[in-house]
Amino acid sequence: MQLPKYLPFADGKWQLNMGVKPLDLATLIEIDDKFEYELLLKEKLLADRYPDVFAALPGSEPSQQEVLEVIIAHLQQYFPQYYQWSEEAIACPRTGQVWKFADFAHAPLDLAGRILQEDLVIMESSPDGYILTAASECFRLRWNLQEKMGQPLAKIHSPVPGYDKKLQHPMDNLFAKIQVQHPIWRMNWSIVDDPVMLLEPSNSTLELDPRITTDNAGETLWLRMERQCLRRLPQTGAIIFFTHTYVDPLSILRQIPGAATALISTIELMPKEMQNYKNLLPIRQALLSYLEKIAEGEKNKVTSASL
Repeated sequence: MQLPKYLPFADGKWQLNMGVKPLDLATLIEIDDKFEYELLLKEKLLADRYPDVFAALPGSEPSQQEVLEVIIAHLQQYFPQYYQWSEEAIACPRTGQVWKFADFAHAPLDLAGRILQEDLVIMESSPDGYILTAASECFRLRWNLQEKMGQPLAKIHSPVPGYDKKLQHPMDNLFAKIQVQHPIWRMNWSIVDDPVMLLEPSNSTLELDPRITTDNAGETLWLRMERQCLRRLPQTGAIIFFTHTYVDPLSILRQIPGAATALISTIELMPKEMQNYKNLLPIRQALLSYLEKIAEGEKNKVTSASL
């Protein structure tokens, strides 16, 4: 098993901020060892639950088409070995999939989302600020796509504790200032009790989950990281979100020195309302005990090695 590429809690700190960084345009899209599995999983989700994972407002077609064209150009430049192209279709020999352009003329973003591991969201300017106008979201984390459609940033993020006071204005300003040739990226992380890529909304609770214990937390909890990239489209001016989701068993932290200690520190610094929002409270006791066992083991190894 490959070690996680990203550990956004590695510094052991917690602060409610956007945490954005400049993005090298060449790294906008990532392909990893789950490429084939996730493309086939998207196909199944789109076949079985289309309204739950794809939606688009009338009038968003120009932005959708531009997203598709931008993605195809990017893949042809950086990942030509993964695809085959013609005027009529795109093919992925590794999965055996073939997508005809004509089948997606009404919803180009649907096709764009099928050929990537990333989920895609289009935000377009309106009198109410940037609103969600189209999305291919097969790997969502506990939010309802249809409820967010047509909503502005503030409404979309209203469940996030402290967003209205600390992040709303900076986020609005950020969206206004993103430049075509200067995309940005950030990381988000969660700890979940289910490794499925599409996690349904759940009611937060303060009650402990008896199924998760110190002994089994490594196998019953998963690290879920989201690499979120934002780029402005040059023609329509819309903002496109690319979200690549990574899921690894919590036990993988045993292979990364210092990671468990950093995660303990981050959780302990996190306000209770944010822990509740992230669904950490029901698993907090077992989670921290498990991480402390890892940290203690690392400490003992260092002590033994120094003797």
